Amino acid sequence: MKFLSRIIFVVAVIGVMCTYMGAKDTISLAKKPIDMAETDWGTLKKGDHVQITIDVVWDVLYTETTTETKYGITTDEYESARGYVIPHLYIDNQGYYNIDYFIGLRLNSAKNYAVVEQILDETNEWYFDTTGTVDYGMTTFYMDGVLDKMSKDEKDLMMEYLTDYCGYSRTEAEKMICPYMIEARNEGAAHVVLVIGLVADAILIAGIIYIVIQKKKEKEMFSGSHYMGVVPTGSTDIYGGSNYGGNNFGGTDYGASDKYNNTYDGSVYGDQSYGGTNTYGGTNTYGGTNTYGGTNTYGGTNTYGGTNTYGGTDTYGGTNTYGGTNTYGGTNTYGGTNTYGGTNTYGGTSTYDSNNSNGVQQEEKYDGPWQPYQ
Repeated sequence: MKFLSRIIFVVAVIGVMCTYMGAKDTISLAKKPIDMAETDWGTLKKGDHVQITIDVVWDVLYTETTTETKYGITTDEYESARGYVIPHLYIDNQGYYNIDYFIGLRLNSAKNYAVVEQILDETNEWYFDTTGTVDYGMTTFYMDGVLDKMSKDEKDLMMEYLTDYCGYSRTEAEKMICPYMIEARNEGAAHVVLVIGLVADAILIAGIIYIVIQKKKEKEMFSGSHYMGVVPTGSTDIYGGSNYGGNNFGGTDYGASDKYNNTYDGSVYGDQSYGGTNTYGGTNTYGGTNTYGGTNTYGGTNTYGGTNTYGGTDTYGGTNTYGGTNTYGGTNTYGGTNTYGGTNTYGGTSTYDSNNSNGVQQEEKYDGPWQPYQ
């Protein structure tokens, strides 16, 4: 039960996290995107669902290469991502173009690389044109995406680019960097995370219900209700703990004491299978001890009457079949030892004046008739 509780705790944590993250992303993506052309970039935040039509690209910020290896040998190497620098252009009150923010664009598709590289080339032609005849915006790239916080490396690269290549001071660059990367939204991933969370939540609820039911059963067992009810004498009660009941599969009785001394272990007045102790009647199978009558099968000890089959010890009367020891009367069939009277059939040893058929009579071992202790 403790192990199950730990599993449920872990599932609960995973379920809550996945449900929260999946629901948050799903709700965010379901909202109308923020148009970055009409928004102050200084108000943007991580996780915003945005749309932007990119017509100016300032430079490549980085390229990312993935290498696949097998047994230490490179099997494949490819460009897996690119980062670009996107400026926010505006026209100041004197009619000149100016920039107040830079943001990052993260791509992982070769098809998109080609389009954005074309925009970058056109931007450079426009920026360095001295004739006034070249314009930008001939090629555009529309992105419906989300904002992710720049990694430390991405922000360091952006700072290096603005200070070393664009000539801004570090203070100016700090103010101009919008610390996010625009990336394509992934509704599928958000839905998968949400589904995982909901499944984990369902498992959590089922686990809690199971524990509650088990606790209730244990409480009922110890309080003498449902599973500790009275059953007929000599029957089998697989739940244990009942008056006159029994115990299957040895040694554990789940229940508490009752007026017939059925305490945690063993079974009184009933059936007992696979070991343990069965007292005063009933059936004891595959070992263990059966006292004062009843049936004991396949070994173990049967005391004071009853039947003991296939070996073991049967003491003070009763029937012991197929070997083993039968002491002080009763019947011992097919071998074994029968001592102090009774009948021993088909082999074995019968000692002290008994009826021994087809076996060996052992009374000649003794020097005289039995004498009571003086």
